[in-house]
Amino acid sequence: LGQLMSKAQEDFDKYITPMCPTQLTSPKLHAMLNDETVKSLTYGGKGVGSHGDGSVQFLAKSKENQTELVDYLKSLGLHAYPLTIEPKHTIRKAIIPVAGFGTRLYPQTRFLKKDFFPVIDKDGQIKPLILILLEECKAAGIEEICIVLGSEEERLQYKQFFETPLPKEHLDKLPKEKLKYERHILDLGKRLTYVYQTEKRGFGDAVYQCADFAADEPVLLLLGDTIYRSNTNKCCALQFIEAFEKYNKPMMSIHEIPLEKVCYYGVTSGKWIDSKERVLNMSNITEKPTSAYAEENLGVSSTAIKGQKSYYCAFGSYILTPDIFRQLKENIDNNVVNAKGEVELTTALEQVRQQVGLLGVRLDGKMFDIGVPNEYRTTMYNYSL
Repeated sequence: LGQLMSKAQEDFDKYITPMCPTQLTSPKLHAMLNDETVKSLTYGGKGVGSHGDGSVQFLAKSKENQTELVDYLKSLGLHAYPLTIEPKHTIRKAIIPVAGFGTRLYPQTRFLKKDFFPVIDKDGQIKPLILILLEECKAAGIEEICIVLGSEEERLQYKQFFETPLPKEHLDKLPKEKLKYERHILDLGKRLTYVYQTEKRGFGDAVYQCADFAADEPVLLLLGDTIYRSNTNKCCALQFIEAFEKYNKPMMSIHEIPLEKVCYYGVTSGKWIDSKERVLNMSNITEKPTSAYAEENLGVSSTAIKGQKSYYCAFGSYILTPDIFRQLKENIDNNVVNAKGEVELTTALEQVRQQVGLLGVRLDGKMFDIGVPNEYRTTMYNYSL
């Protein structure tokens, strides 16, 4: 890039400057470009805009060189400013389905959708679960989020929370830091798009309602009754996205479970493809197997400890590629459903796994569920610890 910048300057001097030499010769600019100290700290540089002696850009070799360069230019009486351009992540969009009624949480869900159930967050604030999920998305660099609702009526709760400012009488009572957080909530609301699953035909069908939103881009899928706590300074969603950028395949996050609990989950098996045993090349997804079947067929062998086997199920987040949306459409068109007449995401994932592969990523964190009363109690006790 530095060489390209320098080449652009050379071409400008060769082809453009002769057209207006009195204005474009730029002696000060070229003095800086040819300064030996500047050259030792940079990969290249060029004038900006119509050149003259107005501005020059340099590409510093390192953060330390950038600081040294700014100090040096200032010592020459110039105005110098550092600029660091951070890379954008390849996944810009997320999907959060919340169309379900929350039968297991009845009767509270008669009044309040489960995605608005309160949770004490790590910062000590009481937040609706959906707000914690949206903040997870923002921390991972997600720019647009599609919420799958069951009806227009459910949209009113989102409009009230994320789009409607508090009345002045309430705002006047909030301290300064809470006023800042109020603006943060309204800013998150600007990232939201809504689609509707009016006919409850399963989780796969709910996800497919977001096909136009995804627009042939990879998207992050988070469950609407699950939140995540990272063990590192990177949130779980960002860990997941960075894994996708390395392997560029559809993915599901996974976590280890004891053998006696496999009968409650969709269990995956496969082989590790990295030395840290974080990324699994999945060979099978089995819904709620018996312990005996899992022990015989679904154990994942450790590459580090001979003879050790572990069992893994979904951690509650997915990265869906266009292949998965195409498979969901095919399944919907051909009425590929389970015994309840529902379109399953797991079925589409297994079909895509057979075609292009599917990776399981073991994130460094913990999943918390609010979908059933006992798990919600655990979340309330432990999430903020």
